[in-house]
Amino acid sequence: MKLQEILIHIGGTLAFLLFPVLFSPDWDMSFDVFAVRPFQRDFFAYVLMVGFFYLHYYFLLPRFYFKRKYVVYSLSVLASFLIVVFLPGFLISEAEHMVKAVQQMTPNGDGLPRHRPPHESFLFFIASARFFQFASIAVFSMLLKMHNRLKDTRREQLGSELSFLKAQINPHFLFNTLNSIYSSAVQENASNTANSIVRLSGLMRYVYTESDSDYVPLEHEINYITDYVLLQESRLQDTVPILFQVEGNFDNKKIAPLLLMPFIENAFKYGVNAEESSRIFINISVTRDQLILTAENNKVSTIYESSFSSGVGLSNVRNRLLLVYPNRHELIVKDLNDVYKVYLSIQLR
Repeated sequence: MKLQEILIHIGGTLAFLLFPVLFSPDWDMSFDVFAVRPFQRDFFAYVLMVGFFYLHYYFLLPRFYFKRKYVVYSLSVLASFLIVVFLPGFLISEAEHMVKAVQQMTPNGDGLPRHRPPHESFLFFIASARFFQFASIAVFSMLLKMHNRLKDTRREQLGSELSFLKAQINPHFLFNTLNSIYSSAVQENASNTANSIVRLSGLMRYVYTESDSDYVPLEHEINYITDYVLLQESRLQDTVPILFQVEGNFDNKKIAPLLLMPFIENAFKYGVNAEESSRIFINISVTRDQLILTAENNKVSTIYESSFSSGVGLSNVRNRLLLVYPNRHELIVKDLNDVYKVYLSIQLR
């Protein structure tokens, strides 16, 4: 559990336990209320309900409810309810408070209800109040658990998509880059060969180490993209015009790893053909907390299966954006006759 979640749980528990203190008829801005037996009984019941919340959230729901053991789950919840209702009154005597409470409940003020004896009326009143509180806690913890399970499912889906994306730092690119390095070595261009090897190793190290994090420094992500583009330029030589621009201040900003990469890679996968008019334009700019990526390439004949342009890869990227940056991004894709354009805006954390 993260520190933020721990603090939220502590704050929520303390706020809940303040209810019997602030709303107690014996509360007079002093700690004398803790010596009053009826308050002790109510406060103990609230403590038990806090315990039930965590028992329900961490044990009863995952162990019984989600495994469809509904009978055991129902009996466990019923037993917990009976403990919350009756245990405080059993351990802490309420006789002195019972008569006063019943007198307040009866209109004639004689202390005697018209239809129930004092003890029965008082227990009914207490049980009704406890039932509402108990049911609210049970429903809230169930909704919270389902919400977190949905988040976990989405996180697993996101991890699967990220693993798929890692696997796509693709064999064609690696083989072509290695061939380019080999050619450079044969031509005895030692400087280019050394730089290409360093960049390629940096790419592989980034993909299999830093990209496991939920967020990475934006500067590292930009460096990764820059090395990728430089390797492509080295491989393609001067056969394809490439305009790559990076603008803005990236300090102290983070981004989900490899989120921009599919658009960069797509431009090179489907925009490069030495026999056709090829052109690639990529611009990344950061202004305050907004990142804007603009990518554009001519549509040419390629040997790749067009999974991205056909919608499969693009759908995966859209899903990642929805999961990581809900309501904080804008993606516009224009698939024209001879040009493919992408505009992506993200509000960074």
